[in-house]
Amino acid sequence: MSLVLILQLSPFGWEEANYSLRARHLVEGIEPAFYWKAHRAPGLPFVLRLAWIASATEPYLRLITATFGVPLLLATMFIGYRMFGEKAAIVATIGVALTPGILLASTQVWPDVPGAALGLCAVALYVYALDRPVASAWMLGVPVLTFVATMLRFGAPIPIAIGLIGITLWRWRVALASKPLLLATALLTGLAGYLVLFVPAVTGWAQFGNPVAPVWAVASLIPKNDFPWYRAFIDYPQLAAKYFSGTASLALAIGLVAAVVYAVRRSAQSRDVWIALGLGAATYVALGLALEFGEVRYLSPVIPWVWIVAGYGLAKVVRMPDKALVVPFAVVLTLFVGVDSFRHANETNTSNIEFSSGIKAAGVLINTLTADNQCGVVAWYLTEIGWYSHCPTKQHKLGDADVGSEFFGNGPIYLVVEQGTERQPEGKVFDNYIPALVEPVGVVGGPTVSRWRYFEIWLVEDQHQ
Repeated sequence: MSLVLILQLSPFGWEEANYSLRARHLVEGIEPAFYWKAHRAPGLPFVLRLAWIASATEPYLRLITATFGVPLLLATMFIGYRMFGEKAAIVATIGVALTPGILLASTQVWPDVPGAALGLCAVALYVYALDRPVASAWMLGVPVLTFVATMLRFGAPIPIAIGLIGITLWRWRVALASKPLLLATALLTGLAGYLVLFVPAVTGWAQFGNPVAPVWAVASLIPKNDFPWYRAFIDYPQLAAKYFSGTASLALAIGLVAAVVYAVRRSAQSRDVWIALGLGAATYVALGLALEFGEVRYLSPVIPWVWIVAGYGLAKVVRMPDKALVVPFAVVLTLFVGVDSFRHANETNTSNIEFSSGIKAAGVLINTLTADNQCGVVAWYLTEIGWYSHCPTKQHKLGDADVGSEFFGNGPIYLVVEQGTERQPEGKVFDNYIPALVEPVGVVGGPTVSRWRYFEIWLVEDQHQ
């Protein structure tokens, strides 16, 4: 299903073009300029460079992100198996794979699923090290995975830390019996996160200073933007339909209720249920407090824990009288839920296509008229236009119509004007550009591809000739 979504070839959005541009410029040896901000973890663009082996186009770049879904599912299966057994692990893995939010996030060039996958792998390795009579030195691999996960996603240490604390409580006797090993793992894991977040030389952000400082700077703006601290907890319920399809949410609800009922009845695995459920809830709350608003992809680290608990509940509820019916029943149910989940994920993907097609057409048109990077564009959609036009792009500002910047080099400069939105130059702002305009190059977009949005492309006088 992920592959089908990828092959729909929806245009890049702002975030996707951001990371992909950074990867392209890493390959070309160009320093980041108009699009890259220091609050973005630098690891994903380095991984995306693998796409250049085959083709540096949207499907191949998205396929790299989707590949991280494999370790996410394997880690879910392993933890589910260790905590609740084989049946629960299989159900949990299928549930995560068929969750629309995961399907969508894994088919976009976003760092959320890669960060969640490596983070859950770190927790899974810790489970492996502690779920035995004597703790294994394998847990020393946790700091390595934490380091890599944080390089891909600055927020990765939050779910990792919560997961490690929860698993320590789950296997506290083994943990306490191996205090030196446990202490070394804790210190090295903390050091791994600290190096990435607080030491500029590690990420290469020396020019920006402390890597985590821009994140704090953004957070300091939240009150000014009237974003209350609880904003994410309003957003997430409103976006619930994008996390789960109708069928998947029903199965999840049944599983969670069943698991809680068995836990309340003090079954043999009550403690395991409360710990796994607590891990999911704690991760949800922590991410909601750490981020200024909620988006579907932000909950990628939460979904596995929720499904691990639900998998246990469903495994207890669904008991086939005839074992021969188990496989056919599982196949039919999986197909039914899968089709419903794909429909929900596809609705969002289709909406993205409608929104971004005109933007892509504008960038492609400019690319056909210019040599790569020997050009300049003034537009609102910086990263998308920059990706498709292969030109350095500058965002117009109210009252600032200066296009004569060394930033653009010596090539032609174009102005992209979107009709019907305040985000593009219009009125007096557009009038400021008129003296520099030479001729209209073309109009793209329209009602069939871009939600009635038209984009005018104007050639601006090249002030460097």
